[in-house]
Amino acid sequence: MLLLIAQSMLIDRRDRVRHRWLGRAMLALVPLFCASGFRVVQTMVRRTDVFRATMGDRLTHVT
Repeated sequence: MLLLIAQSMLIDRRDRVRHRWLGRAMLALVPLFCASGFRVVQTMVRRTDVFRATMGDRLTHVT
């Protein structure tokens, strides 16, 4: 989110060189962010992580 805000501010100040640099940096960072999110979901689905084994029952609300 900070990259988007910074990019918006840079183009508003007519600093196109830095605006483009941040845009290219986001092209590299977005796939990494998505891949890490996918990895978190995989870990949650497997239910083999240490956190779930130790705290899972305590945090689950059973009605």
